[in-house]
Amino acid sequence: MKNNKLIILLIIILLSFVVGLTLIMVNLIYGNKFFKFRFNNKISNEIVFNETFNQSFENININTNASDIFIKQSSDQSIKIIIYGDKENTSVTNNNDELSINSKGKFCIGFCFNQTISKVEVFIPINFSDNIKIDNKYGDITIDKFLDSSLKINADCGDINIKGASKLMLKIVMEI
Repeated sequence: MKNNKLIILLIIILLSFVVGLTLIMVNLIYGNKFFKFRFNNKISNEIVFNETFNQSFENININTNASDIFIKQSSDQSIKIIIYGDKENTSVTNNNDELSINSKGKFCIGFCFNQTISKVEVFIPINFSDNIKIDNKYGDITIDKFLDSSLKINADCGDINIKGASKLMLKIVMEI
C-alpha cells in the first residue's frame, strides 16, 4: 500500500513538471505573450529624448511596451516630448503631419524582477484638435483635458486616467 501512494505522488510530481515545462515552451514559442509577471518596477530617470516641435501634427502615435505615459497641456503652441528610458529602445519620427513615438521595454521571460520602465511625457497645446493614438502594453496612462482631440487608447495592463475628452475610443485588451 505504501508503494502505491509513493507511485501516485511521483506521477503527480512528474505531471506537474511536464505541464510547467510545456507552458514555458509555449511562452517562448509565442513570443512571451503568456505568463509575464512584473514585480518592483521603477521608472527610469535618465532623459534619452528631449525635443520641441513647432509644427502642427494631425496624428500623434505613441507605441510602447512598458511605459508610464503622460499627455499634458503645453503653455505654448509647440509640442514637446521628453522620454526617460533606454536610448537604444527609443525612437521618435516626424513624417510630415504624423509624429510617432516608440519605446520598447527590455526583454523578459516569465517573472520579471527589478525592471526599469520608461516614462514618456508629451506636452500638447490645449487647442489640439487632431488624433492621439496610444498603444501601451504595460504602464499607466495619464491624459489632461483635451476636449477637441480624438483619443484612441489600446492598453493591456495599467491605470488609465483621463481628465476630459469629447471623442474617446478606449480598448483594453487582456492577453491570456
